[in-house]
Amino acid sequence: SGAGLTGRIAMAPRPTRPVTVAIPHDLGVAEARRRLESGLGTVRPQLAAVAQVEEERWSGDVLTFTLLSLGQRLPGRIEVQPAQVLVEIHLPWMLALAADKLKGLIRRQGTLMLEDKGGRPRR
Repeated sequence: SGAGLTGRIAMAPRPTRPVTVAIPHDLGVAEARRRLESGLGTVRPQLAAVAQVEEERWSGDVLTFTLLSLGQRLPGRIEVQPAQVLVEIHLPWMLALAADKLKGLIRRQGTLMLEDKGGRPRR
């Protein structure tokens, strides 16, 4: 019967696809983290139309976060390394269809934050 099929689909775990973006820099860990912290404040309002930051926490040089978008929780992390920043976000299968577009957006915004000392996009 159709009811049995619906029940199995609803109970199935939601697979996710990690999307990882590496953003190179030559700033050192402390300066890269400072610029990211400053820049993230300007990104939140830009995200508001499609996602809200539900949770974020720095531990050392790693920021773990959860975004809420389209009713889905999207966990992720940003790791500041000596020569690059790694951004990883786990997307549910349906949102993973937009992964390539999201990678480009993350790379562009991250590069802007790291390049400008004030954390604001250059004019």
